[in-house]
Amino acid sequence: MTILQWILTVASGGIIGFPLGLIGDGSILAVPLLLYVVGVKDPHIVIGSTALAVSINAFLNLIPHSRSRPCSVETGKCICYTRCSWSLLWFISGQAFTEQAIAVSFCDL
Repeated sequence: MTILQWILTVASGGIIGFPLGLIGDGSILAVPLLLYVVGVKDPHIVIGSTALAVSINAFLNLIPHSRSRPCSVETGKCICYTRCSWSLLWFISGQAFTEQAIAVSFCDL
């Protein structure tokens, strides 16, 4: 990666981190930013990376909630496991589609 790509990556992370911290989700912004701003060429890597980041974020946010118990930990575990399973499924099935089809499907969102 070039210096410019590193700077754009950090800036994109800040842009994505704001709605992530505010409302709990910013991953829909991550795909176009990584594809078109940062310049990652493979949509499979971008989508897999953002799905993994969302899953890890959900798991890590479950830890403090499990200690203070403001919500049902069992429900949180169910959601976390479901998201991780879907991420894995989409990662595996996404290999069957071309890069152009994946990019166009995210443009429609």
